[in-house]
Amino acid sequence: MKNNPELIRHSDYQKTCFRYRFCKKYIKDKDVLEIGSGYKGIGLSYLSRDAKSLTGTDYNKEAIESTMGGLSEEGLSIVYLDANKDLPFSDDLFDVVIALEIIYYLNDLSEFISECSRILKPEGVLIISQHNKEYSNQRGLRGHHEAKEIINILNRNKFTSKIYGAFTSFYEKLITVSETILGVLKKITSVDLLIRNKVSLNEVLVKKYCWMIESKIIKTKKAIQNYRYIYIVSKKSL
Repeated sequence: MKNNPELIRHSDYQKTCFRYRFCKKYIKDKDVLEIGSGYKGIGLSYLSRDAKSLTGTDYNKEAIESTMGGLSEEGLSIVYLDANKDLPFSDDLFDVVIALEIIYYLNDLSEFISECSRILKPEGVLIISQHNKEYSNQRGLRGHHEAKEIINILNRNKFTSKIYGAFTSFYEKLITVSETILGVLKKITSVDLLIRNKVSLNEVLVKKYCWMIESKIIKTKKAIQNYRYIYIVSKKSL
């Protein structure tokens, strides 16, 4: 991911990179399943460097085909999966299950979490991320769940959870300024120079203000409103 300039030309790609960097700390020498790997399995190669084994999945068959053509890492596989049905894996199989930005598409979140619990080993970890429904600038998102709702379902399935927040409103304002400056540059410079300037500017913002996008544990209901994204890391009980 680090060597692909396409991933740092836009703030959305920065957020994608961040999601996988966040997950990386939990997967060292683990058997890992990602549910919803997306087109070309954008994070699979990155995660496979540390995982013992990694299974990527997606509901879109075109996404699977695009991924299979570009992945050759040992211990890495990609399979079709409909997360709205029973997960086609045996009990206690994975150390980590990753579900980034996919729970919006589920018909029954409770059933999904129950299935994740079943396929996770004792003390296995489930990582869920989503847009924060309680973020002050984006309330009322359809298909999204409040953090407390997700936590209640996890508790019923005997998970112990922590909530992390990422991307503050201040960071979002900085990116908006960045994109405005780039719009001006586009009018006065060549495309090649624009790309170099855009990459450089966004890299500066990420490096200088990384404390704003590094996830922080959310301890109060009020604090959760400050973050555009939430990450819930849950450990399965013995």
